[in-house]
Amino acid sequence: MRKIADVRNTESGYARCIMYAGNDGGVYVFPCLSHEDGSANGDDWFLSVEDAESACQESFGILPGDWIIVDDPLPDCLHDWLAPVRIKGRDQGTPKWGQFERLEGDKWVDFVPKQFSPEVARDR
Repeated sequence: MRKIADVRNTESGYARCIMYAGNDGGVYVFPCLSHEDGSANGDDWFLSVEDAESACQESFGILPGDWIIVDDPLPDCLHDWLAPVRIKGRDQGTPKWGQFERLEGDKWVDFVPKQFSPEVARDR
């Protein structure tokens, strides 16, 4: 499961929104510098969704009702992107770190991320 929320406490400048991705093995929290889709500004790991949401409330002021459910990533795709983006070759077991592909229509195309990509609209 993945969720995203706007940061209420922006004094630190560390993040504008937070996304998390969780499963039975734990939860990764991804602070994002912008509302635009792109790679996160790092990650933190928690044992549970409850721990992750509690830490986000304490650090970023995110309230339980602020979280919006977003689709899980496609297989082999990066969890901190909303758009389907993956490491090139990862699907074949031969990842080429630093090289990316993005799904456009029904084809995977080479992709060079900028600092931020076009904003992905989210329901509020």
